[in-house]
Amino acid sequence: MQQASLVWAAEKWPATELFQFFTTADGYLATGHMTGLVNATPFALEYKISLNPHWVITAAHIRSLTNVQQTIGLHHNGQGQWEDADGHLLSRLQGCMDVDISLTPFTNTLPIRRLHWQEGVPQVIDVVYIDVPSFKVEHVRQRYTALRKGVFLYENMTNDFKAELNVDEHGLVIHYPGVYARVFAEVVKD
Repeated sequence: MQQASLVWAAEKWPATELFQFFTTADGYLATGHMTGLVNATPFALEYKISLNPHWVITAAHIRSLTNVQQTIGLHHNGQGQWEDADGHLLSRLQGCMDVDISLTPFTNTLPIRRLHWQEGVPQVIDVVYIDVPSFKVEHVRQRYTALRKGVFLYENMTNDFKAELNVDEHGLVIHYPGVYARVFAEVVKD
């Protein structure tokens, strides 16, 4: 996949996301622009996630467009060590390899693309979980299992939430039942 443009529509609340993906000289860049309502509160945000060629995050930036004071900048050394935008070590995130932004289905693609899968064998991962719209950052544990071609079971081990994700051949979410559905996709293959 060299580049992609997708639109997801939320199923539980009124919201949409315009997502774009690009191949870069250093790996990949994923961007998203989301708007909608959560708990009757309007939100708008954008994010940029930089990845190396192996789908390991090198940087993640999330910015609220409705509250200018809500901005998160994270840098990752590729080995589970994170720093904030000012270069301060974030020891509470030690061991996390992926980022999960609560209101985008794209961040489910990160472990799906980064890890090697055997059908029926679960993999437990530590992630930097960013709750939107609160912008609270936590270290959480999640489990993914490849059920069959194009279907992954996602489980949040912190709160027992689980869902079967339908993904395309690039690992991009087609349907996240009850949460998001893809309504547009344009993908340029390698």
